[in-house]
Formats: sequence, C-alpha cells, structure tokens
Amino acid sequence: MSKIPEEQNISSGLVIYDIPEDEIGSVDWEAKNEDGAYNVQTKYNQFVWIPVAEGEYERNFSYPSSYFESLESTPEGSTFTDTGYLPEGITVTTNDAKGYEIAEREAVMKYNGFYIGRYEAGVDGTTVISKQNATVYENKKQTEFKEIAKTLYTGTNVKSAMISGIQWDMVMKFVDGKNDAKGNPYNVRVYDTNRHNGTGVIASGKNEYDKVQNIYDLEGNCTEYVAEKNNESNSFVRRGGIYTKNSDNRASVRLWSLDIAAKNNTFRPVLYIM
Repeated sequence: MSKIPEEQNISSGLVIYDIPEDEIGSVDWEAKNEDGAYNVQTKYNQFVWIPVAEGEYERNFSYPSSYFESLESTPEGSTFTDTGYLPEGITVTTNDAKGYEIAEREAVMKYNGFYIGRYEAGVDGTTVISKQNATVYENKKQTEFKEIAKTLYTGTNVKSAMISGIQWDMVMKFVDGKNDAKGNPYNVRVYDTNRHNGTGVIASGKNEYDKVQNIYDLEGNCTEYVAEKNNESNSFVRRGGIYTKNSDNRASVRLWSLDIAAKNNTFRPVLYIM
C-alpha cells in the first residue's frame, strides 16, 4: 500500500504499488522528479481500489452514448457484456454475455470492489505497465487488447483483464462530483475543455485536470476499449474521450467503434483477486 498520505484512504482513492519484496524496505516515498510527480509513481505499477456496495454492481444506462446518434443516455437493451475477456480461473457457466456478466459480478462482489489501473495502459517494449509518464499502449484492436490485458498479471493470487463496461460505470460513480487535482468538481457527464490538450496523446498521468480520486486520464487523452458490446453495426464500445476539444468527449460516454487499431485507442487494466 502507498506510504503517500493522500493515497491511503479508500474514500479518496486508495492506491497500491506493485513493489518487489526485496525493494520494499528501500523505497523513497518522498523524492519527486522535475514534473512534481513522486519517483515511485514512475517506477512501479499502481492501482486504485473501487469500492462497490452490495446491490450496486449494475450497468448504468443513464450515461450518454454516441452510437448511431449522440444521446444523453444509453438506450436500454442496446449494450451488453463482451465475452472472452475474463482471466483463467474465473468460472463462466455459459459462454455468452449473461454468463460473463454473472461471473464478473461474483468475482468483484466477493471482495466488494476491484482494483483499476491508475493510468491508461502503458507499454515498456512489449510489456504492459500502469505507471506515470508511461508511453500509452495504442494502436491495437479491442480483440488484441483483450488478450494483452491478461498478460499484466498471471499469478495464482492476482490476475489481470481489460476493464468491463460495468466496471467503468462503477468508476464513474466513484469519481463523479469529487474534486480534480486542481480543486474543480469532476462531473463525468459534462465535457471539460481543461481535460483535453487539443494537440495529441501525451504520456500517462500528465494532466492534473484529468486526475480525480487518484485516477488519471478518464476523459482527455485516449478513448479506452472496454469489454462491452452494443447491438449496432459498429458493435465495439469505447469509453471516455480523446485529447481533441470536442463536447462529445466526456468521461462517462459510450462510443461505438469497429474493431480497429488506432493511435488514440487504448485500454485500462483491472485486477481480479483469486
């Protein structure tokens, strides 16, 4: 767990660091780099705990969507859970959207929450990382990212996967209305020009306006593929917005997509405690 005071509370975004056992005693929790970020944030993978109350783990159709047209909500029945994204060891009773949704819910509610990557997925060579100032992992299809996400953690006790649509909704619930790192309320339904640099994808965790509850880049850097589908012709779903200054780019929005590799598409990992 983090030794940085502002990262130690569940209510404001509890952060954990993946630190090798032989390095734990020598970690410098105070040193910062020229950007003002703690050195540990650039060195080790980090994840934020998303608490989920009993009975609340459901898809939120009230969030906006932009499928065949831009709407202030998501049409009921239009959107469902993907298949094939859960890590080995989580039992799915039926190989369909409902079976995966049930299995995911059971795995999450066993602990009343889950860990989300603090940052959009980064890449170091071919290795997936979740660190500040990382190069964002772009330019892969959803079906490729879905498998890549499983490679981050493959251990006996912890495994990784692509975030699902319901998990994204739980993150939105957790951060909505909280203050960003600049002290401004973070409304997940409202476009905020400060969260978008307007020029291109930047390294992970660089925009303090797009940091809320210790999570970065939910709206203004890359759109993020999730393990969610819709029943339209472009059936893959991306969440959040990209760097461009466009009012459709909101943290909670559902965007339709072909299964394409593009330089402004990425994903975000989650952890399953086995």
